[in-house]
Order: sequence, then structure tokens, then C-alpha cells
Amino acid sequence: FAFSALSMFGNNLLYFVNWWLFFGMAGDVRGWGVSQMAVLYGTVAFAFGFAALFFGGAREIVLAIESGRLEVYLGKPRHPLPVLMLAEAKPYGLGDMVTGPVLWFTLGGLSWGQGVVAVIVGCSAGVILLATITTLHSLGFWKSGAKGLVEQMFEAFIIASSFPQHALPVSLKFILLTVIPAGFMGVVPVEAILHPSFLTVGRMVAAAAFYMAVAAWIFNRGLRRYQSGSMMASG
Repeated sequence: FAFSALSMFGNNLLYFVNWWLFFGMAGDVRGWGVSQMAVLYGTVAFAFGFAALFFGGAREIVLAIESGRLEVYLGKPRHPLPVLMLAEAKPYGLGDMVTGPVLWFTLGGLSWGQGVVAVIVGCSAGVILLATITTLHSLGFWKSGAKGLVEQMFEAFIIASSFPQHALPVSLKFILLTVIPAGFMGVVPVEAILHPSFLTVGRMVAAAAFYMAVAAWIFNRGLRRYQSGSMMASG
């Protein structure tokens, strides 16, 4: 457990060296420098770690669907989605979560008050990440052998979330704040942490509740199809 967490922590720091070197050579880019990037990447790492450590089973949903293992949960009184999410904890998630505060307070220059906001915002971003994972993995209800596609789409989502988004065209920003909620993993959390207010933090909490509700609705739609047997028949 400790080795996995430390390995991920070291990997994150080594990756961030690329951004440190980039801003060191290029200087600030449209008002963004290494401190803003530290807040951004720290928040994404914290959210990823939150999802992996406490809800690591979420990334196994599509396998449970395709293998028929989901049927084990259908006879239980509780809804299968939270049970699936809580079924496993990924040790490397702790390394990701620790990465957040280290970057926030060392290179990001956050105060302790901003640090508290960062934890709230990071947890909200983690819920949005879980919603995205649930939505992607629910493709398994409609498409057999979806594991590879789901992982590719998830990696693309993480990459989009980890890059500065403030300089993107308005049309692309709109997509990243609606259909693909990568903006709520990146630029919106940075704004909420650096300029905290009830509005900016509340927007993150509301987005987390909204996207998780949408993900649960999609999962339930697929679950009804799974229970009807049409998914297994088509597979």
C-alpha cells in the first residue's frame, strides 16, 4: 500500500517538472504561471486520488457488466451503483491525494483558508470524476467489449482536465463545461480556490450534484436493459 502510494506521489512530482520547466522558459502565458498550474494539477491529482482511494470499484463497473458479475449485486436490497463503487480501494489514490496539498502550499502559494476551500473543491471535482467514470462505464450496457474504448475516453478526459483551459476558444470552453465536464476539473476549480466565494465554491458543489445525478440516471437506464436480458442476448 505504502509503496504504491509513494510511487504515484513521485510520479506526479516528476510529471509536474515538465510544467515547471515550461513556465520557467516561457514565462507566464495569458496570466497563468507555475503557481496557477500547481493549483490546477494539484486539484486534478487530489480529485483522482479521492475517487481511486474511496471509490476504486467505479473503474471496474464495465467489467462487472461484461462478465455478468453485476448479477451478484442485483439480489441485494441496496442499489448496486454505490456498492460497486465502494467494492475496492486503490492504494495509489493516497499518493494522488497527498500530491494536491504539496503542490497547493509549496508552488501554489495557498493560504490555510484557501487550502480548506481547495479540499472542498477537490472533493467536488472527485465526485464529478466519479460521475464521468460511471457514465463512460455505463456504455457496457449497450456495447459489448467496451472496456478498451472506455479506458481510452477516460484517459482523454484526464488529459483534457490537466491542461490549462483559460486560453481555449469559447466554443471549446462551452463543451468542456457542459457535455464533457473537464472544465469542472480544471479552470473552474482554480478560480474557486484562488478567488473563493460562496458563488464559486457553490458552483462546484452544484456541478458535482448535477453530473452525479445524470450519471446515476444513465446507469439506471442501462441497468433496466441489463435486467431485461436484452443486453446479454445481444452479446
